[in-house]
Amino acid sequence: MYFRYDDFIIHAVNRSNAVRLSLRVHANGDEVSLTIPPWATKSHIMRFLDENREWLREHAPKVSDFHPSYAAGEEHLLFGEWVTLGENGIPTGQAFVEYRLEKLKDLLNDYFVTYQMRMRIPNIQRVTIKDMKSRWGSCRPSTGTISMASNLAMIPKECVEYIVVHELAHMHHPDHSPAFYAEVERYMPDWKERSDRMSGMDLRPRKGKSK
Repeated sequence: MYFRYDDFIIHAVNRSNAVRLSLRVHANGDEVSLTIPPWATKSHIMRFLDENREWLREHAPKVSDFHPSYAAGEEHLLFGEWVTLGENGIPTGQAFVEYRLEKLKDLLNDYFVTYQMRMRIPNIQRVTIKDMKSRWGSCRPSTGTISMASNLAMIPKECVEYIVVHELAHMHHPDHSPAFYAEVERYMPDWKERSDRMSGMDLRPRKGKSK
């Protein structure tokens, strides 16, 4: 269920095994989820949100009335930098969506080739790019397949690089055990800084100047 609280859209999720109310911003930074345990009443929920209003203002994306059409003048993120559609060789419309996707494909290919060799992972069968709401990537070691979020084209390249290492490490360690994080840190000592930089990023486009 979705509801509005001040300038935020909250995705309320009832969890029978939850013991407390909790908030989190989705990995892609475009939605905030509220986990609700069975005992929580409406008054509990509203009091919890009031107590965490400052956290929401700092971390959660606000409601926007702007719906992008990819027209000239709109500003969109490309690897962490704002670009203006229709300027400096940046296309408009569906062409921009395809342009950004091709840029991501090229970058991911470079990173996968590099780190697959460094991390000695020979059994990658397939890497796909798809729309993903709540995560940046996923790995299935049993089939050798990795899926990457299309929104990776919006975040800084060093963060994309971290996600590649993260998913490749799952080929050796399917869980998030200490051994998994040791594997990530072995090949990327500053992974925590890169991960923190991604946390709660607002990826929404901006209206920019009209044409």
